[in-house]
Amino acid sequence: MPKICSVTKHLRIVPGTLDDYNRLAHYHYRSGSLGPLAGIFVLKPASTSPTDVVGVIVYKMPCVGAELRNAATGNFFAGLDRSTQLTLINKNIRCISRVIIEPRFRGLGLAVRLVSETMPRLNVPIIEAMAVMGMVNPFFEKAGMKAYEAPLPQRCAEFVEALSVVGIEQSEIVDAEMVQRKLDALRWPAADFIEGRIRKFLQSYGKRRNMTPGIERTRYILSKLTARPIYYIWFNQNLVFSPAFHAGLNYRASSIKTMTSEIKQIAIEKLIPHPDNPNRMSKANFDKLVRNIERSGRYEPLVVRPCPDARGTRVDGRLSASPCPESQCASVFQIINGHHRWQALKQLGYKSADVVIWDIDDHQTDILLATLNRLGGSDSIEKKLALLKRLNKQLAARELAKLLPATSKQIERLANLKPPTAPATPANCFANPLVFFVNDTQQQIIEQAMSLATRNQNEKTKAAKRAAALTTIALGWLESKPATRRNQL
Repeated sequence: MPKICSVTKHLRIVPGTLDDYNRLAHYHYRSGSLGPLAGIFVLKPASTSPTDVVGVIVYKMPCVGAELRNAATGNFFAGLDRSTQLTLINKNIRCISRVIIEPRFRGLGLAVRLVSETMPRLNVPIIEAMAVMGMVNPFFEKAGMKAYEAPLPQRCAEFVEALSVVGIEQSEIVDAEMVQRKLDALRWPAADFIEGRIRKFLQSYGKRRNMTPGIERTRYILSKLTARPIYYIWFNQNLVFSPAFHAGLNYRASSIKTMTSEIKQIAIEKLIPHPDNPNRMSKANFDKLVRNIERSGRYEPLVVRPCPDARGTRVDGRLSASPCPESQCASVFQIINGHHRWQALKQLGYKSADVVIWDIDDHQTDILLATLNRLGGSDSIEKKLALLKRLNKQLAARELAKLLPATSKQIERLANLKPPTAPATPANCFANPLVFFVNDTQQQIIEQAMSLATRNQNEKTKAAKRAAALTTIALGWLESKPATRRNQL
């Protein structure tokens, strides 16, 4: 057991004031407004001057737009009208704005103590924090908070992919000198390709958009790819969420206790996908999901419910209209949100997954399938139409529009559509991009051949016609070779 420094034994945590914060504010790397204050606590010696402050923690009211909050709470606060969302967030969440320890007392674990001992005093179900330096000093995690790393913005993810095309892998972008050497070694057309992507990437950064090529520009770009804040969250297990959420969705008061955000670990083999999940994801995006989980070890908890059995009866005795196979229903859970994360975890060899268990009926499950899974990937139209038709039998389009990410007119139009007669694309059939470089002469020859080959294609889109034309050209070349030669290819 580690020894406790004798100095810390004489320190106490008491409510503080802005004057206490101002005494230590100049030690913090951030300046500017603290935001709407929700509480200040200070760490000070028990028997010295009241002005002696060893440490301070400042809490503020939460902001509305926190993308990783949805990831950490299983989208608990998503899909609401703004008024209900504001009421729910303000009632249930407080945010840590500053944690400062006087330099002479650093390294004694006092920041961990300040966070862990003051969070329960706010008397709210959730405490959250954002920290750019979280990877350097993970004291929030040591205090009991769970970390969620922000995903790459779309423009950054696209640029990382472009770097990969020219041979610079994501694991190398922490070394600016190495990246610059690889960039300098590129030849045409790869050099022109990546320079165009660099200029496009810098368009989002004002005066930086015209930076001169070189190591300084490379360092700046890589800083944008690697400096991402970490979101931290702590759940007060002694409190429950406000019923405003359920009132906002017009749920019965009796169902208030059925949805919690306590994160638990469930064995992978005990999780069963929902048969009506309409969500689909491209192979490219799925591979990115796998890589991100493999790299960071972090992911949004899955949302599950107790699995219905083959007779339509839940394992807890309640009735269900969408049962699982009877052989699978013993002590297992049905996935509502997170099917692709579950597949990714299986692929990576995980034995268990972080989940949030919601004890909800089929009607609530249908609403969540139509809402939560809309936030990523794309829909299988047949299953989406079936879900909307089933929901529309119980609720009018105007009421559904309050719950689903669609207008009442869109819901009415979709509910009246008939599913297409052509077979649906299997979930494992993905579009695969081809990336290669050609010179001007090669491009002219290829474009001429593609132009001729597309004339006889019946595909509706230009991209589909070109893909079919390229396949026709390839088949023609293969068929021109003897069968024995083709078998050797």
